[in-house]
Amino acid sequence: MSDAYDDEMAAEQAIFDQIARAEPLEEEQPQKLHSKGGRPSKVDPVKLVAWRQGRKASIAATAKHWNVSEATVKRLSREYAEAAEAERQRFQMERLDKELGAHEYDLRMMYVRQRSEHLSWVSFRWFGAEEAAGGTPKKDAVMVAKQAALDEADRQFREEWELRMGPVPGFSDSRD
Repeated sequence: MSDAYDDEMAAEQAIFDQIARAEPLEEEQPQKLHSKGGRPSKVDPVKLVAWRQGRKASIAATAKHWNVSEATVKRLSREYAEAAEAERQRFQMERLDKELGAHEYDLRMMYVRQRSEHLSWVSFRWFGAEEAAGGTPKKDAVMVAKQAALDEADRQFREEWELRMGPVPGFSDSRD
């Protein structure tokens, strides 16, 4: 190989080295330091304190579980108690919101199922009259009467439901 090629490769490598020094890779970035400086933290202090508060664990048990010293647990408990309590409350509120949403969904499904079953029985009662009126001029009158009976049964079902169970969440005016 020629010296010119080696010189070009050396110049190119020098440029790559400058770029690497100027822009450290994400992996090479320093770890998060403790709030007051010093060496990097082993654990997330808020999670540690929230874990301790949530389980009412002793300092020794917390230190053993998180593999840190008891002095560290004491210090973090003093420094991060309020933040950990707020984090625990936020987590609990999210969990309760999900649980409430699941119960509201179950209530809506129960409402729809029972209403559908009730209206199908009312419709079934009109089956004979509908069959007898089929193909006659009375068919339209029977269908209007059947629809009126279904509307009345639906109204009564809604009133009874709201009297016993309250309004159905997710339905405006309890209507589909």
